[in-house]
Amino acid sequence: MNSILSGSLNNVSILKNKRKLIEELEPKAQIEIKLLILTGSTIAELKDFLYLFLLNNGIKANILESTYNTYYEDIVFNNLIEKHKPDWVYVHTTNKNLIRWPDPGMSKNEVESIYKDEIDKFKLLMSKLNEFGIKAIVNNFEYRVERVFGNFDAYSDFGYVNYINRLNLEMCKIISEYGNIHINDIMYISSSLGLNKWFSRSYWHSFKYAVAPQAMPHLARSLSNIIKASYGMSKKVLVCDLDNTLWGGVVGDDGYNNLSIGPNGPLSESFSELQSYINVLQKRGIVLAVNSKNESSLAKTGFDNEFCLLNLKDFAVFKANWNQKSINIKEIEKEINIRHDAFVFIDDSKYEIEQIKSVLPDVVSFTYEKSPTEIIDSLVSEGVFESLSLSSEDQNRTELYQARSRFEGDVISIDEYLATLKMRSSFSNITKTNSVRVEQLINKTNQFNPTTARVSSRELDRYGEHNFVVSLEDIHGNSGIVSVLLYDVFNNRAHIDIWVMSCRVFNRKLENAIFDEFIKTCRKNNVSEVSAKYIKSKKNGYVKDLYTNLGFTLVKSSGYEEEYLMKISDYEARNELIEVIYEA
Repeated sequence: MNSILSGSLNNVSILKNKRKLIEELEPKAQIEIKLLILTGSTIAELKDFLYLFLLNNGIKANILESTYNTYYEDIVFNNLIEKHKPDWVYVHTTNKNLIRWPDPGMSKNEVESIYKDEIDKFKLLMSKLNEFGIKAIVNNFEYRVERVFGNFDAYSDFGYVNYINRLNLEMCKIISEYGNIHINDIMYISSSLGLNKWFSRSYWHSFKYAVAPQAMPHLARSLSNIIKASYGMSKKVLVCDLDNTLWGGVVGDDGYNNLSIGPNGPLSESFSELQSYINVLQKRGIVLAVNSKNESSLAKTGFDNEFCLLNLKDFAVFKANWNQKSINIKEIEKEINIRHDAFVFIDDSKYEIEQIKSVLPDVVSFTYEKSPTEIIDSLVSEGVFESLSLSSEDQNRTELYQARSRFEGDVISIDEYLATLKMRSSFSNITKTNSVRVEQLINKTNQFNPTTARVSSRELDRYGEHNFVVSLEDIHGNSGIVSVLLYDVFNNRAHIDIWVMSCRVFNRKLENAIFDEFIKTCRKNNVSEVSAKYIKSKKNGYVKDLYTNLGFTLVKSSGYEEEYLMKISDYEARNELIEVIYEA
C-alpha cells in the first residue's frame, strides 16, 4: 500500500507524484479492466485518481468517459455501453442531478409526486444497467450543504434532509435486487469529510464540479475498494498483537486483572472500542489470528480479564512466542492456507511494523500514535476488508478454521486424516437462492481458479444446467458452498469454462469427487471428450498440475496458457473418501 495513497489523502500531492506512482505500481498490476464513467457533472481529475487507486489495488484500468451530463441518455437510449463493452460502468451522480426538490409552497401530494418520479427514474436506470449484464456502480445521494428548516429538515415532509434520506433508503431496496450493481456510499464519504470539504460552491459555479477537488481522492478510493472486492482482492485475515494493542499493559508483567481495558478511563475504553470493532469483523467473516512476543500460557490469560470483549475462541490461530513476527505470519499462512497478501497486521510497535514491511511487504500493517482507536480509523478509511455481500459461510469461517487447525496435527497420513473427517458433499445447480454465493465465490477465488475467470450474475444464467454447485460438510461442521464448475457442450465435447474452489477445503481431494460426478454427467449425455485451459497468474500456481493429475493430455502450450484434452473413455473414477449426494 503506497503511503501517498493512504491516510488523510492530499489531492495536490497525489497528482504531483502521478508519474512516479504509475512507474511504481503498473508493473505490479494483476488484473486489467475497462471502466466507463457516465457523468452527471464534471469529473476532471477523478479519472487520474481512480486510475492510481485501482493500480494501488493491483488493477490496471482503461478508463473511458462519456459526454458531460448525458448519463441518463447513455443508459436508456444510446448504444455507448454496447459499443465500448466495458467490464464496469460507474454512474457518477450527486444531489446536483436531482431535478426537483421539496418546497414549502408545495402540497404533500406534490412532494410525493416528485419523490415517485425520482424513484421511477432510478428503477428504470437500474433495470437497463442490469440488462447489459455487466458490473455497475452507482452513487447514492449526499446531503445539501444548506437546510431549509434547520433541524426540522430531518423530519419535515418538505425538508431536504428528509428527502435525501427517503431516496437513499429506497435506492438500497432497489439495488438489493441486482447482484451486479453496487452502491458507492457518498452519503458516508461526504459526512466523514464534512460537507464543506466535499462540496465547493465556487468550483460548482465555475466548473460544474459537484465534488470538490480535495474530496476526489476519497471518492476514487471508495470506488476502487468496491472493484477490488469484486475480484476477491480484499483482505481476509486480521493478525493482532496483544500487549498495548488489544489491551493496555503487558500481561506477563502486570497480570490479566491489571490490564487497561474496560470502563476505567479514556485509554481503557479505547482498547475496548478496538476489541469491539474486531469482534464485529470476526462475526462477518474476517479470520483473526494472534501474533505476539509472549509466553503462550501467560498471553492466553489476558482474555480472562472480565472486560475483554474478545475470547480465545474468536481466533483461528494463536502464536505467542519469541520468534520474529514475520516467521509467525508465515506459519499462520500455512495453517489456515490463506496467502499472506490477504493479511492485515496490527501492532503498537513501529519496530514490529517495519520488520513485517521489510520481510513481507504484501502484508498491510497499521499502528497508532496516541490511541488504539486510530487502528479502527485506518481499517475503515483504507477499506481493507471491503465486502459486497454476507453469506452464512462468512459468518461461520473462524469456527471451521479452528476445527481444522486443532485436528490436523493428530493424524499421520493425509488419507487417514481425510477418512476420519467423514466428508459428505452435496451437488446442486445454480438457483436464485445460491446465485449470490456462487458469484461471490467465483469472483473472490484466485488460487484454485485455472483461468482466473470472473463473472456477473447475468453471465451465470447462460450455463443453464451445465454447472455444479458443491457444498462440503464433515465432522467439524458445514463449510457451505465451496466449489463451482461451469461448462459448455459443443457436439460431443464438453469444455470447462470455470472451476473454482475455496482454499478452506484444499487438500481434501474434493476435486476428485467433483470431476467424477462431472464425467458421469458427460457420459449420460453422450459426451466423449473434455477440454480445459490453464492460464497462469501470480496466484493460481496451486492448480498448475490440476488437469495433468486428473488424466488430461497437454495439447497446446503458448506462454502463460495451456490447453488440455481428455477422452472420457480413458477416465477412471478417483473419489474414495467423500460421500456424494444430490440435492432435490
